[in-house]
Amino acid sequence: MFDIAPEAEYYISAHPRKAVHQLRIIVDWMIEEDVDIILHPKDELWLTPGDGTGPLHLTSGLAPINSVDHAVEHGITWVSSAGNFANYVWAGPFSDIDGNGYHDFNSLTPGSDVDECNPVALDEETHQYGAVIRWDDTWGDLNSEVHLVLRNQDTLGIESTSSPLRIFPGYAAYPLETVVFTTPEVGGTYCLSVELKARAGKELTPPAWIQIHSLQHSLGNATRWGSISDTGEASNAGMLTVGAAAFDNTSEICETSSRGPTAPFNTDGRNKPDVVGGVGTCELDGHQYWRGTGEAAAHVAGLAALVTQRYPDYTPEQVTNYLRDNAESRSAEDDYPGPGTDANSTWGHGFAILPDDVEGVTPPAADTCVQTIDGSGTYTGIWDETCLSDKPAEQGSGDRYARFYTFTLDGSANVTIDLSSAEDAYLYLMKGTGRNGEVVESNDDIVSGNTNSQIPATLLEPGEYTIEATTYAAQTSGDFTLVVDIDAIGEPPEPPPAVPYIAISSGANHVCAIATDGSIMCWGEDSEGQVSERPTSGHFTQISSGDNHTCALRDDGAVICWGSFDVP
Repeated sequence: MFDIAPEAEYYISAHPRKAVHQLRIIVDWMIEEDVDIILHPKDELWLTPGDGTGPLHLTSGLAPINSVDHAVEHGITWVSSAGNFANYVWAGPFSDIDGNGYHDFNSLTPGSDVDECNPVALDEETHQYGAVIRWDDTWGDLNSEVHLVLRNQDTLGIESTSSPLRIFPGYAAYPLETVVFTTPEVGGTYCLSVELKARAGKELTPPAWIQIHSLQHSLGNATRWGSISDTGEASNAGMLTVGAAAFDNTSEICETSSRGPTAPFNTDGRNKPDVVGGVGTCELDGHQYWRGTGEAAAHVAGLAALVTQRYPDYTPEQVTNYLRDNAESRSAEDDYPGPGTDANSTWGHGFAILPDDVEGVTPPAADTCVQTIDGSGTYTGIWDETCLSDKPAEQGSGDRYARFYTFTLDGSANVTIDLSSAEDAYLYLMKGTGRNGEVVESNDDIVSGNTNSQIPATLLEPGEYTIEATTYAAQTSGDFTLVVDIDAIGEPPEPPPAVPYIAISSGANHVCAIATDGSIMCWGEDSEGQVSERPTSGHFTQISSGDNHTCALRDDGAVICWGSFDVP
C-alpha cells in the first residue's frame, strides 16, 4: 500500500481472529483519527448468512460485515481481500442422489459416479485438522441439521463429526458447524462427507446450497467458486473485495484467488470480487498471510488512497465506483454457471488500474441532487425529472421526483423535519450519506389528508443522515420548503486537562482516560454515574466506553465497570 501511496499517513492495528467485537473498536478508533481508507487483508471463518449482511442477533451486530457498514457510514472506503481459498472450498446445491442422507460431491458433473467423500491429504507437519460448513437455512431457527463428517479415506471409518461453531451466543441455532480433529500421527489421508438430518419437530428440508471450507489443506474436489471470505461478501457499495493476478500476467487469475458468487449464489444479483489487484507472484508463502489477495488488496487500497487524494470530496461509493469503472474488464472461462451482472465472479469488473492521463480524465460528476447542509435552517427546492427517488411511487406509475439533504450529528440530538408544498409531499430520513441509506423514519401526511409531511426523530445517535424530500405521486413537479431543526442533547464533554494520559475512550457525552500513574479520570455528562462513579483507587491498563458507561481493566486482571448498561 505504501508503494502505491507513499505520501499517505498510515495507522496500523491488529485483533485476534476470534475476537470479532474488537474489529468494531478498531474501526471506531480509526473514525476518530479521520482515516479515509481501511485495508482489511484477511479473514477466514464465515460468521454471516452470505447475503452481504451481518444479522443484529449475531454478537450484538458486531460481525465484521457490520464493521464495514459502520466505517462506510462515517466516510471510510473499505478494502478487503477475497481470500486465497479457491482450492479449499466446495460450494453448490445439496444433492442426495441415492437418498442415504449424504451429499454427492459429483452432483455438478452430470453422468459422474456418486462421490460422497471429498478427499483431504494432510502433510507431514499437520497434527490437527479443521473445516467449516455453512448452509442455506434460517438463522436463529434452523430447519435442518447438516453435519460435516471426517472419515479415514482408506477405511471410511468416522474420525470426527462437526458441532455448532462456538463463537457467539445462540450458536446452536445458526447454520454453521465446524469439525476439529487431532490426528493420531502426523499426515494421513482423510475425506469429508456432508450428512443431512431432520431437525427435531421439523420436516426434512434439503438446503438450497452448502459451502465447505477446509481450513488447512485443499480439497480433492473443490469448486473454486463460492470461496469468498466472510467480510469480502459485504454488500455495501462503499467497499471493494479484491482478487489477485500476477503483475507479469494480468490476464490470468491466480489459481488460489477466491471467487464468487456470494451465497445464495447470485439470486440477489451480486458478484464478487469487485476488482482484481496485482501481486508480485501467485505463489503463497508458508502461512498465506502476505502473498495472494492480501497483497492485491493492499495495492488496490493504495489506488483508493490516490483517488481520495485527488478527489477529497468523494464519498466511499464514489471512490469504489471510480475504481470499478476504470478497471480493465476480463472474461472468465471457468466462471460460475449462473446468472450474473455486468461483472463476473472471477474478475469482478476487471483488473484495477488508474488512468494513464489523470489530467485528461473527467471525474465522475458529483451528485447535484444531494446537498450538504450544516444544520438547522430553511431550504427551498424544486422537484423535476433531473432528480429521481429510488423508492416506488405511492400513487401513479413512473418515477417520483426528489431532492436529498445530508447532515452530520456530532452528538445525540432530537431532529424535527417539516416539508411543505402545494403538492402532496413525502419525507424519508435515512442513516448514511447519499440517497441509498437505511430508512430510519418516513412520513406522508402530518394529519390525514394534509399535503405536508413531518418527521420528529428523537434521540438520534451521532453520525451522518440524509433527508429525502419527495412527492406522494409519480412524475409530480413543483416547489417545496424544507425546515430542519436540530436540538442537541446535553453539552459535549469538556476536554481533559493537560496532564499525561496513556489511554482514552469516549461514550455518547462523556470521556474517561487512564493517567500515567494508572488512575482514571472522567469528564462530561454524569446522568448515569458515568463520571462520578469512576474507581478512585487501583492501577488500570486498558479502558473502553459505551454510550453511558465505561469499563476498565485493572493490573490484577479485574474488570471494573461504572455507569448504566445492560448485560446480555
